[in-house]
Amino acid sequence: MTFLHRAASAWKRHGARNFIRLAAYNARLKLFSAGIEPKPDEFDAQYGTDTFKVKEVGALDIPAAAARDAVRYQPSSSTLVFESISALPIAQEDFSFIDYGSGKGRVLMIAAQFPFRRVVGFEISSELHGIATENLSRLPVHVRGAGRVLSVQCDAREATLPSDNLVCYFYNPFGERVMEAVATQLRQHVLKGHDLYVIYTNPRFRGVFTSGSDFLVLRDSEHILIARGRPQAQSLGDDTSSDTSLKNTPRPG
Repeated sequence: MTFLHRAASAWKRHGARNFIRLAAYNARLKLFSAGIEPKPDEFDAQYGTDTFKVKEVGALDIPAAAARDAVRYQPSSSTLVFESISALPIAQEDFSFIDYGSGKGRVLMIAAQFPFRRVVGFEISSELHGIATENLSRLPVHVRGAGRVLSVQCDAREATLPSDNLVCYFYNPFGERVMEAVATQLRQHVLKGHDLYVIYTNPRFRGVFTSGSDFLVLRDSEHILIARGRPQAQSLGDDTSSDTSLKNTPRPG
């Protein structure tokens, strides 16, 4: 009955054509990600949250115009997130952290444990944004600070980036068209003189960051891509020493 209720609700919100397209998309996504879905961990038990349960696109309150580029909510492995951030060759206090498609706020809560200047999530679903806001309120006051950690409801393509060095996290949050638009925004951010790192888990559209010379690839495996933004004026041979720690770090997860 729960499935039928969700299906009827999705049909009503998205219409027949979009409903069929979303159903086919979700089926393909399940097949593609079957081998990398995170296993239940102790994260929710530790914080008293519910971040593990998957939410399909059709069950989310995403505008129909944006649904074609949306991906279901599925949480990242807390171990993978923690180890990926820890492996970056940066002084975290000199960076802000951005989670694209931040969902229920799990990654934000993990990133908040690091001394980033700010930790911000961009989420298009008002439902998931509301859950994330509630979850973030469970963080100790000394961790979340005065507005240091927050979820912002917005389309990723229209998000306003902090004027800061950035670590940008993606867990296959949306389709290629939106990834391209976001990557363009990140390139412009680098050209303004900011340092920028990308952590891209389940990198279905890795070519957005690996093609061309705008990003220096520090690590590229089946399940994760880590790259650094590179100003156009920088030569291909420059600044490659920083990837040593990443190459020598065991694969998370």
